[in-house]
Amino acid sequence: MSSSPGRRLALWFPVAGALGLIYFVSSRTAQQLRYPGPDYLAHAMEYFFLALVLARALNRGMRTRVSGRVLALALGLSVAWAITDEVHQRFVDTRISSWEDVVSDTVGATLACLAFPYLAAMARRVFSRGTLPSASGGPAQLTLLTREDCHLCQEAKIVLDRVIPDHDVEFEILDVDSSRELSSRYGHEIPVLLLNGSKASKLRMDETKLRRRLRPWSRLT
Repeated sequence: MSSSPGRRLALWFPVAGALGLIYFVSSRTAQQLRYPGPDYLAHAMEYFFLALVLARALNRGMRTRVSGRVLALALGLSVAWAITDEVHQRFVDTRISSWEDVVSDTVGATLACLAFPYLAAMARRVFSRGTLPSASGGPAQLTLLTREDCHLCQEAKIVLDRVIPDHDVEFEILDVDSSRELSSRYGHEIPVLLLNGSKASKLRMDETKLRRRLRPWSRLT
């Protein structure tokens, strides 16, 4: 994926924050912790949030369709952190490790993974409001201009493989060297993506920007 450092930071900073918070809480002694509610509820809430932000980061945001692989990975990483966190607590004064806490953590993470696809669907609906439909009311016309031995073209195809299923588009690939006109006009900018005949991307493709351009054709169901 071609994404900016700022975009990656926005995705992964909440994950780092959740991990840091859990580590900080686990480093406190029993006397320092004064949570008024049940301990199992605190654990479930911690790992609900961790799994939620993990799923968001692994899914590259809330606007992309959620796969089972993303959810399984988010759940697995959350449970793995829960286990290592219990090991960590064995070395903290007045704290003990407990398999019951791991169960609570797993329940919270599981609930987050079950909820995330619905939250992502709601986010797609919210972000799609106010966008204009295509002029013809039909699918967007995407044309990728490529040539042989072009590594950026292969990267662009990988991005498009992720993006196209989420949108109502008709897609074709053309060799820019098959036409003198295309080669003269676009040959120095390959790969070039045309959206309804207008240039939407050139050289390295940015998935986030492309999804923004295709938002009027987003599939919401």
